[in-house]
Amino acid sequence: MRELEHQQAEVAEIENSDQEYLNDLKTSIAEQNAEVEALQAEVAESNAQLQWLQERLEELELESRQAKTAIADAERILHIQKNSTHSELSRLKEELDILQDLHMFRATRVLPDLFEYEYASQFRVAITCRNFVPISAKVDISRLPASRRLPDDFPILSKFFLDNATRHIPDGKGVTTRHIVESLADYWSACGQVRSQLFQLTIKYPVDIEILPSGQGFRAKTVVLFPPVKAKAHVYFVFSPDAYSKWPISLGLLRHNVEVVYGPIECVSLLCGRADWLAHAFNRQSAISGAISDRLDQANPADNFGCLMDACAGAQDLYM
Repeated sequence: MRELEHQQAEVAEIENSDQEYLNDLKTSIAEQNAEVEALQAEVAESNAQLQWLQERLEELELESRQAKTAIADAERILHIQKNSTHSELSRLKEELDILQDLHMFRATRVLPDLFEYEYASQFRVAITCRNFVPISAKVDISRLPASRRLPDDFPILSKFFLDNATRHIPDGKGVTTRHIVESLADYWSACGQVRSQLFQLTIKYPVDIEILPSGQGFRAKTVVLFPPVKAKAHVYFVFSPDAYSKWPISLGLLRHNVEVVYGPIECVSLLCGRADWLAHAFNRQSAISGAISDRLDQANPADNFGCLMDACAGAQDLYM
């Protein structure tokens, strides 16, 4: 009750005070309330803007991280691609060089109207084409300038092989560039093995090359001496086109002739008398030829190393 009386007394005192002052005070309070509300509105707006800016900042930071990650990934991929491409290119180039050296084939120009390549660093082959289809009649084969400076034991034979290479190019419908390349590779491989046989023959016997007329091939002439009987013979190994172009598969096509220059080389024993020699004179070449044939018959496409030299040595063994 006392507290209520006290409050009533304060209210009465306020009511009895200056009304004008109270009105001014209420007006001031109202203005301050309005300013407070305005400030609160500004604070709320600033808070909302701050929140938006924070959200925007977070978005920008996320975009920045994503951009940095994308850039790092792109740089890593670019680095890998750049290094891998260079490494892969080098590896493929090395493999290509190895394959080209292995097959003695190096393509130099590939165009719709021309296919050109080098073989064994010795020959240049230019194949005229029509939209990549080869024209067999228009194949040009020439020797590379660098190969002309190399030593050649059989220059006549080298020119002969080169001049006759185009005769072994396949013709007809369906012939592709690959057919031509493979045919010439087989031809040069056969010619190379024939040259190897002749070179081995020169180790013990002198060899001369004679080109036969009318495209019949060539023959290798060698001199075989028989010191025990003081005799001499010429042995001719005759290579027809099929024989030298398909060697050593064509070993059975090789022919040979024997020409006795002087001496009683039909007598297989130094003790044979003159009558025995006269009895065999008509067949002086047969024993030597038979010995050569026997040695050549022992050779085959898989095992024919030095067969010409062995054949001549077999003939000499008859009179040792």
